[in-house]
Formats: sequence, C-alpha cells, structure tokens
Amino acid sequence: MSMNDESVPPSTSEANQPLTISCYLTLQKLLDVDSKEQTFTIAATATFEWLDKKHLSDRRGPAQEGIVSAEKIWTPDVGITNSVNRVADVDWRKIFPVRVYYKSENDTLPTVAWTIREIFTLNCHIDVS
Repeated sequence: MSMNDESVPPSTSEANQPLTISCYLTLQKLLDVDSKEQTFTIAATATFEWLDKKHLSDRRGPAQEGIVSAEKIWTPDVGITNSVNRVADVDWRKIFPVRVYYKSENDTLPTVAWTIREIFTLNCHIDVS
C-alpha cells in the first residue's frame, strides 16, 4: 500500500487514537428563504482540518505549504442529509484542492485543510406564525 493511498485515513501520532477532524462553517450570505417550500439557500464555506503525518517534509526555515489535488490525498466523506439541491451527490474532491501546511515552525505534523465553497439549498421547518 502506498504512503499516499487516498483511500486510507491518516494515522494519528499516537497508536489507537481516533483522527480528529475540525470543521468550520462560514456563512457568507443568506440567498433565499422559502416558507412555502420550507427551504433556505445559503452561500457558505466549509473547511475541514486534520493532521496527517504522511505529508511530512524535510523542512528548513519558515513554515512551508503546498496545494495538492484532493483526488491524491485522503479526504473525509462529506454529506448533507437535508440538502434539496443534491450537493451530497457532488464529488468535491474533483473540484476543490487540499492545502497542506505547517501552522508554525514548531509544528511537528503538517495540517491538511480542505475548503469547500458552495451554494446550499436545505430543508428546514419554518414557522411564519
């Protein structure tokens, strides 16, 4: 198995520890609210971050970073269960690259950040009474 096998999740620095993935959702704009259809549409950015020792580099000097195709690196499965516009069916790996970087010169493991920018139409209960 290759060290960069995109089907294998990264291992943590300590054996038998789960991989921690941080998710940050930034709402950029509320585009529409449809109380009759019980939906709303937003423009948003979702960023997923995790540590991945498979992408260690021989660093010298300031923190280094690089951009990698998301098809060549492991990325988490992402889905939105209450999506109306079927964003769950989109293969974001083919659209959005992955950034691999060290947050500071003292970091021993590189951070992998995968940012998805999308317009989402979602179901939700809207009470207009």
